[in-house]
Amino acid sequence: MKNLIKLFAIIIILTLTSFASANRMQPLASERLNNPIELDCGIFIKEWRGGKKDIKLVNKLCSKSLDYYPAFLKKHNLKRKHTWIFRFSMALVPDGRCSRCMNDLDDRFVERPQQSILIGYTSANQRWTYLIGDTYHPEFKVTFVHELFHALNVFYGLWTPTEAEEDLAEAFTYDLGLGK
Repeated sequence: MKNLIKLFAIIIILTLTSFASANRMQPLASERLNNPIELDCGIFIKEWRGGKKDIKLVNKLCSKSLDYYPAFLKKHNLKRKHTWIFRFSMALVPDGRCSRCMNDLDDRFVERPQQSILIGYTSANQRWTYLIGDTYHPEFKVTFVHELFHALNVFYGLWTPTEAEEDLAEAFTYDLGLGK
């Protein structure tokens, strides 16, 4: 009986360790906003640290993207798997390689497949988007909309980790007048 209890304890510890490791990208309790910011488009910003914040800009970009998404899909002969109301989590984090920043490749993003310097990343597995938190960064707008496109594709069952997905995200931002 003691061996069985030890075995269950080991399984529970391994499961919890695996769960914590898989979720290390998500905001810690100390990083989470007390009141997440719900954008009109269905994004829930649960962490926002680093740089200048312009909620009106982010809300406008998000709404404009969500409004254009169905027309973009039609233009490219793509169909959503469902028509549920869009909901997705987002963390806006400090830029850089510091602890818990966008390019913390030693801890927070150690398991991110792209181990290169990024200013935006969408995790299909976790259903989270991570982005630098400075709305005044020269690449913020295009990166926000690019990552939002990936989030929409994840949510609506169209996401594929391919070069074609990246090409579509670039076409989406281009169509919205933001460049690639």
